[in-house]
Amino acid sequence: MFVGHTDKILVCITPQSNSRRLIYCGYERARDSNGYLAILNVERGQSICTKPESAEILQQLFDYAAECGATVHALCSNDVAETIIKFIRNERITHLILGEHSREYSGEGSSVITQISERLPHIGIEVLPREDNE
Repeated sequence: MFVGHTDKILVCITPQSNSRRLIYCGYERARDSNGYLAILNVERGQSICTKPESAEILQQLFDYAAECGATVHALCSNDVAETIIKFIRNERITHLILGEHSREYSGEGSSVITQISERLPHIGIEVLPREDNE
């Protein structure tokens, strides 16, 4: 969909309603810059779908992302931040869009967002705040 792109936009999603809004934001950024759009879900642990309802929600989000012309990736890892950082480096991502993380992604150390911004200061990071109904 986005030919001759220079911007490589990554949207990190989780299996929740907020993610559809994140995908759309990434789609708009990619469309406006004629950029490449990738969607990434990193599930903590050894399985992509740890909750029964996750598989259906992720499938709906992946279908929506495909309609937006995005490539979709699903990974599992015990170190979410490191997995995202490796993906950004491997794919030469220039912009990252994600939502405010719940406490489950903060862990005992610094948040995923903080870890990424500290290790990849050259990446444009946009954190969308949660909406009241999310």
